[in-house]
Amino acid sequence: MSKKSANLYPLPFTERHLPFDQRKGAQVWPNGARMAILIYSAPEEYRWDRLEQRYHAEMIINPKETRPSLSVRSSIKYGFEIGLPRMRDILEERGLKMTLWTGGNAAEQHPEILKEFSDLGHEIGAHGYSEAVPIPTMSREEQREDIRKDVKILADLTGKKPVSWLGPAALCNEDTIELLAEEDFLCNCDLQDDELPYFIDVKGKTLVEVPYRMVGNINDFFIATRHQQNVEDVLTYLKRAFDAYYREASVRPLLFNFGTHPFIIGRPDIAYAFAAFLDYIKYYKDVWITTYREIAEWWTKKFGEGYKL
Repeated sequence: MSKKSANLYPLPFTERHLPFDQRKGAQVWPNGARMAILIYSAPEEYRWDRLEQRYHAEMIINPKETRPSLSVRSSIKYGFEIGLPRMRDILEERGLKMTLWTGGNAAEQHPEILKEFSDLGHEIGAHGYSEAVPIPTMSREEQREDIRKDVKILADLTGKKPVSWLGPAALCNEDTIELLAEEDFLCNCDLQDDELPYFIDVKGKTLVEVPYRMVGNINDFFIATRHQQNVEDVLTYLKRAFDAYYREASVRPLLFNFGTHPFIIGRPDIAYAFAAFLDYIKYYKDVWITTYREIAEWWTKKFGEGYKL
């Protein structure tokens, strides 16, 4: 963080980024890879009695109605019961692993499929107890309780304590960062100010930040429901986005994120585009298709003592 931005809005932590002008020609990924690729899915569930998320308006058709639309609720159910199993098969056929951002509420309602993904070696990352309640709407103590509740439920289900965190809608505040460090998370993934991971030092502990992005978000929710009209458009968009990043990565190393939701990507038409895109990127031998945990562990191993290129 620059002194100028720190003076404008002081934060209770410091950041250690690899300076942009030092990235040209730098080798930051394992085995000579020029780009790391993160494929994630967000099998999210809601506390249907408490809807504070920005999707609230989409869930209630009649402004006087207090119950969620069953069309929305059943769409989420489809994602867990049909979409995720279809994604599982596509990934297993290609020998690929991904991170699932899910919450305690989802684990309580759909334990079998989430446990199966964990047993297959996919990362289960913590995503807040309920997608319907963004973390910044809570007090500090409410956040602490939510994080601990989410971690316990996921750990009890999978036998593995989650070490990666992405909040509902990728929202957080200063309390969140401090609490994640206190709870010994390895990485946070909510911030949006880089194209590579970086370190956050907070109260004697260090988090790896694996940045998210809202602008230019390569995400099936936007691609398949708002911008594109057919399967070929979806696949073309994904390929061209990858091509643009891959081209830039020939100059400076990059991180490429592709976000999915099982109720979208798990339907046959978009699943076809998903499978074809995976086949397309697997052709490239100098990209690293990985998980958030592996990214954070690698960044710590390679740069934990300083950026020595």
